[in-house]
Amino acid sequence: MTEPVYKGDNTGAYGNEFIKINLNNPNEYVVSKAIFVCGCVQKVFENPVFPLTVNLSSQETATLKPSNVCYLVTYDSEGRQKTCKGTLTFPATQGVICNGNCC
Repeated sequence: MTEPVYKGDNTGAYGNEFIKINLNNPNEYVVSKAIFVCGCVQKVFENPVFPLTVNLSSQETATLKPSNVCYLVTYDSEGRQKTCKGTLTFPATQGVICNGNCC
């Protein structure tokens, strides 16, 4: 588990790199697409370069659950899907600034 994320925060603020993913690909196969999946958040990367940096927008962190499990799905040069081994789990806590719906 990592440090909690505050809902409504942008994880890329101040030059931060929230998640950095290395792909074990010793034969250097072509990865045509990668999809980072974390709850309702899906971030698509066409022709990704690894290590892959993933940040979440304020809108995306607002949708997170108290505990979040994230996956990476990759596609080869022929569009065939492979879900990577391993997950990332992190907590999200209520943000301190609300848009009129937290009281």
